[in-house]
Amino acid sequence: MAQINKTKSGPITPEGKKISSLNARTHGLYSRSLLSNESPQHFKALVTSLMKEWHVQCATGEMLVNQLATLVYRQSRFESARSTYSESTFTEYKDLKDFCFAAGISIELAHNLPRWYFFDDPEAIKKCDFAGKVHNQAVYLVENYSVRLSEMACTELPQLWLAVMGSPGPNFKTSITERMRQIHQCETLEEAAALHVALLKESFKFELLWLKEHKTIEAVKIKMQASKTLFAITRPDWQKAEAQINRQIADTIRQLVSLRHYHGQDIEIIEMK
Repeated sequence: MAQINKTKSGPITPEGKKISSLNARTHGLYSRSLLSNESPQHFKALVTSLMKEWHVQCATGEMLVNQLATLVYRQSRFESARSTYSESTFTEYKDLKDFCFAAGISIELAHNLPRWYFFDDPEAIKKCDFAGKVHNQAVYLVENYSVRLSEMACTELPQLWLAVMGSPGPNFKTSITERMRQIHQCETLEEAAALHVALLKESFKFELLWLKEHKTIEAVKIKMQASKTLFAITRPDWQKAEAQINRQIADTIRQLVSLRHYHGQDIEIIEMK
């Protein structure tokens, strides 16, 4: 019996636990009943086809054919399971910590990494680009502060203006730094601009981190995904289960062959290897 590794960390977030709880129904490698995504009509058609192929004439034959059809379905789930596992995101905390360590990200952020870090999401990338422009323009405003720049921010700092004022059009009653002062409730406009840079760094923490480390993040994703694929192909428990199902299929076919001989039916036997 394999020794249980009690130190292995499983999913800790509600989303990760939900995904983990559906493992048996997801791949169905050990399920002897149909999964929710499998059609009873298709299974019945397979049974009917096998009935005709084996010229079943008794209840024992029907039982063996149903058993064979179930085994065929379970066998077909292996490639699907391997594909699903290989393409799945990193849901276990151990995976997330390994990801952060390899990508040079603080492990303290592993709990809160957004899911779009693990997908090629064009909308998320657009949001990161926008966050980068807003932050850079805010820094530029602080480093080059002037009344003129503050008043001309609608055209000279358009992304920052949109983020602060909420409208792409100019608001002539209030300058961008005056609005920042209202937000942060501070005394000077320069101080308001500096406080807003700090606010943006926190609000866009993950977007700015992605912009800074996205090449490394993508490289780590590819490497870890390749490792997951390799593990899915060579996973010992799956290999053992697959070999067991193959033996059961061969055994069921031998029983069907014997049953046909019992009923006096000639049959061409093809050796299974």
